[in-house]
Amino acid sequence: MASDSGKKLFVGPRFRRIRRQLGLSQTQIAEGLGISPSYINLIERNQRPVTAQILLRLAETYDLDLRDLATADEDRFFAELNEIFSDPLFRQIDLPKQELRDLAELCPGVTHSLQRLYAAYTEARRGETMVAAQMADRDEVARFE
Repeated sequence: MASDSGKKLFVGPRFRRIRRQLGLSQTQIAEGLGISPSYINLIERNQRPVTAQILLRLAETYDLDLRDLATADEDRFFAELNEIFSDPLFRQIDLPKQELRDLAELCPGVTHSLQRLYAAYTEARRGETMVAAQMADRDEVARFE
């Protein structure tokens, strides 16, 4: 039975996002971590897993909380995107689940914007339904006057 410590950690897009938030190039972060820029490139493209040693150096060198690399947000974003794109509005769009997962992982800002847009859309739709019901009630009352 494989242990959790045997799992390989592929966090490329999150690693890239942190590097960019730090305002560093691949070369600069590679120098800070004592590894080659080409290895950073492979990590960021999920071609290589990130090792515990690199994670510890990353946290120590740049004073980061390793929870920033956790997948909880991406999993939640993926679930929310999945719910949004399950709406009948998108019935005729064949969007592969992997694209939604990629969007959640690679573009959290876009994901958040889509969530806000969809929330506004559903609120407007609820408002239209309420207005239509009120108008139907008014028409029903008018028939009996």
